[in-house]
Amino acid sequence: MKARTIASGFVIAALVAAGCKPAERTADTVALKPSIMCTMQAIAALNVDAIDSATGTPATMGSSIVARSDTFADSTNGPAPANEPVGLAYEKAGTYTVTVTKPGYKPWSQQGIVVGRDQCHVIPQRVTAKLRRS
Repeated sequence: MKARTIASGFVIAALVAAGCKPAERTADTVALKPSIMCTMQAIAALNVDAIDSATGTPATMGSSIVARSDTFADSTNGPAPANEPVGLAYEKAGTYTVTVTKPGYKPWSQQGIVVGRDQCHVIPQRVTAKLRRS
């Protein structure tokens, strides 16, 4: 239960930092602005999958993925466990470089991936690394 409380606290802090707040009165009207309803869910800024460039088959399992911006870095903690997209940089907008490495393949990298945000969350970007065998 303690881990759940910590995770919930992180999500609430992220939403507050993102500027999610109740509607405010304006000088030109007595009515409230429409409320923006933010979810209590943390959104991955980057969703990365890897495929074998020759066959087009999934190759995410066993790969190591790193996302870096000027002020933040996130990575898989060891090889990815499944051939599913890997979520990184939760609720962190910025411009990223994503690097994917996997035994038997040449390293892959893409720069300049821009992640924006709306009133509540980041606007996630999907990245597909096309890995070439070494």
